[in-house]
Amino acid sequence: MPQKLVIDTDPGIGDALAIALALLDPEVDVVGITPTAGCVTGREASHNVQAIVGLLDPPKWPRMGWTEGTSTTSLISGGPNPRILNGRTGLGDLETPVAEPHQRHESAKLLIDLVRTHPHELTFLTLGPLTNLELAQERHPELLAELKALVILGGSMNHC
Repeated sequence: MPQKLVIDTDPGIGDALAIALALLDPEVDVVGITPTAGCVTGREASHNVQAIVGLLDPPKWPRMGWTEGTSTTSLISGGPNPRILNGRTGLGDLETPVAEPHQRHESAKLLIDLVRTHPHELTFLTLGPLTNLELAQERHPELLAELKALVILGGSMNHC
């Protein structure tokens, strides 16, 4: 049985590759993707998630969240600017026309809905800032206990 996965992402080029690999892996069932602001703005992250999934057109589409947050690139000092690494759109300079969703599902709320639908079955993979996880945990304090697993891609710059 495929592993149920929710990917939380601020999709630049690396995150786009991770999303593509997960969507195309028969051992993974990506049930949701929750964009977050990070190396791109929330609107750009939401747009990029739609574009990546649309370009891949997987047999089963995940539920997709939406966010409006601002980019956290200004918080990074002394390191490479994510815009230089990921290009103007976050996906290089790729222009990806996508339609605005009619019903936007806030990323943190979508995460809560998915956990309630699949208690103790979901692995939550964070590839960007933990904003959505924090908001979802504040609103639904049992969230972490109801996840099967939490995998955080984390790190720091200029710290030992």
